[in-house]
Amino acid sequence: MSRPRSWLLPVIVLALLHAYIGWRVLPDLPVGSEVRIAAAVFLLVSCVLMLLGLMARSIRPRSLSDRVAAAALFTAGLFSSLLVFTLLRDVVLLGAWLPLSAEYLRMLESASAVLVVGLAVFATVVGFANARRRARIKRNRRINRRSQIKHGLTLRELLRYASDGCSIPGAIN
Repeated sequence: MSRPRSWLLPVIVLALLHAYIGWRVLPDLPVGSEVRIAAAVFLLVSCVLMLLGLMARSIRPRSLSDRVAAAALFTAGLFSSLLVFTLLRDVVLLGAWLPLSAEYLRMLESASAVLVVGLAVFATVVGFANARRRARIKRNRRINRRSQIKHGLTLRELLRYASDGCSIPGAIN
């Protein structure tokens, strides 16, 4: 692959994955054609926005660059959830193809398409909430067993000294 066209393969793969989601999920959704068209446009915008997110550092002003990158990351999260749930749906439908009649298979296709979209949106909202949450800081204090034996201190005493920020009496710190 030549250097100037090295970006072409990832773009094609990303576009094909978006098309796969649209091909497998959109026809089975129990909604009108307007909603299907809107979902197809959303998949197209998602593909373009994810590509823009990769180039966001070169966008000026910086505030616009940050907004594009944030939207691209949010879209990438939704896309990845849609892709995983679509693949799982296809595995389930493949397993249900032989034992179910055509009528029940059609009902399963419709219900699972709604479930894919609902679970993907739910997973994206939960991921966004977790990303926005303030991180808890954990302090990792290692207690040296040799220090405990050497100075004749109990573990409780060592923990007390460590949490108070004091040095251990008689120890060289």
